Order: sequence, then structure tokens, then C-alpha cells
Amino acid sequence: MRAAELRPRSDDIIVGIDLAAREHQAVIVGADGRRLTRFRVPHSRDGIAELLRRSRAKSWQATGRVLAFEATGHVWQALAAILEERGERYVVVNPLAVFRLREARRMDRTKTDLTDAEQIAELARTGMVTSTRPLHGPYLALRRSWGEYVRVRFEAARLKSLLRQQLFGLFPELLEVWSRVDKAARSVAPDERLEAAALEARRIVARYDLLEAQLAEVQGEVEALLGEIEEARWLATIPGLGFASVAGIIAHTGPIGRYRHGRQLVKLAGTNPTRNETGERTGGYQAMSHRGRAGLRQVAYMATISCLAHNVRLRAHYDRLVSRPERPLAKMTALGACMNKLLLWAFAVMSKRRAFELDHEWKECAA
Repeated sequence: MRAAELRPRSDDIIVGIDLAAREHQAVIVGADGRRLTRFRVPHSRDGIAELLRRSRAKSWQATGRVLAFEATGHVWQALAAILEERGERYVVVNPLAVFRLREARRMDRTKTDLTDAEQIAELARTGMVTSTRPLHGPYLALRRSWGEYVRVRFEAARLKSLLRQQLFGLFPELLEVWSRVDKAARSVAPDERLEAAALEARRIVARYDLLEAQLAEVQGEVEALLGEIEEARWLATIPGLGFASVAGIIAHTGPIGRYRHGRQLVKLAGTNPTRNETGERTGGYQAMSHRGRAGLRQVAYMATISCLAHNVRLRAHYDRLVSRPERPLAKMTALGACMNKLLLWAFAVMSKRRAFELDHEWKECAA
């Protein structure tokens, strides 16, 4: 959706909504920014029906309305689903933009539900919104399953670290006498705490085994969902991308048809370089923006590390960046550039429905 399509018309009213778990604060403003009314509604289907009834365009001598709210938690997804069912126009506001606008307009740092709803309405009125839309079908299921997969994998890794710590407490000499466990009879570990530590270690192992079984189950669900998504088969043709990389990229990006250019994936990941110039100081180091999805950024980082070992095309690009005679990049900076290159490749193979070609020759641009 383009920026012009997100901006309200001159004869629309804007309904700014500050979402909460139980009750939402709504503010209706006109196209000129004047507040018309305010009210609260509960977070339920009846409450949303009341919101739509009290914000009817005809009641305010307008021809249309646009509802605006922040993408906070899971509440916005429930509201967006109901609005889509009813064919309502809505836009999503970045919470960071609301915070910055409130700080600029409220120097006393006052924060209330009413002020937040007013800032949301103002951002929607000026068109400073995003075209975010909820996922559906296998894409939604994949995002949820991938999130669970990451959490279970992290918890299993934490338990492994905890078990390692307990084993060192039980038997500090374990790594030195691995084949002679009878040496435990002369261990330096204190005897009085061994029994309790051993019981705790057994329970840690039991929890770890449970997590391993759950991880295998979730991985099977993710693999089944990838089989339903056409982009997955093309993304997997990039050398160096495995199950986790393919699943993570698609889970965070959603349908590739929502994007017009690969640079949008780079911006979504927050790996796009940013410029910081002021006065006579220009140019210099351009760091990543880190404004996008941290999860996608992590997946892109791990995928790039794998591709540098298994993808000769990306490895050649990395070597060229760090060894070029003019302005060679530092290793981590070159790695960030390779992350962006990989995301551009991912967009290309998924959008064009073509397998990755190592010997692909790029067309020369016309002079």
C-alpha cells in the first residue's frame, strides 16, 4: 500500500484508539485536527460494535472514517481482524512514532490514554502510518510456530548450560578424567551437597528431555507449514540456507507479495545503513538503523554466517569488501553488507519464483 493510499481524505474523520487489555480510549478528530469527541469502549465484540456506531461518518457530517491504533501486543490483531471482517479502513501507527510525537508536543512528559489516542489520531491525519496488516493462513501459523520454536530452543540451551554448571559442581574433574569416572571417589567437590545436587541434575535432565521432544514436535509443524508455502522451496535453493534460516525469514516477512523491492526487507530487518551528518561533519561511519525486527535481523545474521561458509558467491562478495584497495570495510561492517545482499537475494528468488543461480550474470544498466 502506497503512502497516498494511507493518508485520509479531506472529508474523512479519524478515530484514534489507544488500545488496552480491557478498555480502549477513542478520540475522534476532523480532517483539520480539531477534536470532536472522546469516549471509552470495552475490549469485546460489543465494545467494538459500539465504537463503530459512535464513530459513524454521517454522525459527524463526513463521508468516510479511518481508524488508527498502535501495533501493541496481541490486542491490535484482534481488532484488525474484526475491522477486516466488516470492511473498515484502518491504519497502524508505530509506537515509537507516538512516543516521539508525545515527547515533542508535551514538554511536561504527561502520558495518559487520552493523550496517546490524540497523538495516534494526529499521526494518522498526517499520513505518518504504516501499511501493516495481520497475517493469515499458513503464514500466521508459521509465525506463531516459529516463535515457539525459538523459545523452546532457547530454554533447552539454558537448561544445558545449567546442567553443565551442576555437573562441574558435582565432579569438577569430569573433563580431565572422562574415561575414569571412578576418580569421583577422590573428587574435590564437598560431600555434604552432592545428594541434593544430584537430584537437581536429574530433574534438569528430565526437563531437557521434555523440551527436546517438544522441539522435535514444533519443528515437524514448521516443516509441514513450509510445505504449504510456495516461497519456501525457492528460498531453500540459496546455498547455505537450511531449515531454520528459511523458516525464520518467511515467518518474519510473511507473503513476499506485500513488498515491492528487496530494500524493504532490508529496512524491515533494521540492517539498512543510516547517515548522521551535522554542520561540517559529513559522511563517516554509517551504522545499522536497528529499527526493524530484531528476530529477522538475528535470522539474517546466522544465515549469513552459514552462507559465508557454503555460498561461494556471497563469500566472494565479502572478500571483495574487506580487501578492496579503496575504503576497505571492517569485517563486521562487511558482514552487515552481506546480510543486506542475502536479503536482496531472498526477495529476488521468492518474488520471481526462480531458483538461485551461482553463475547468474547481472544485466548492465543503460548509460
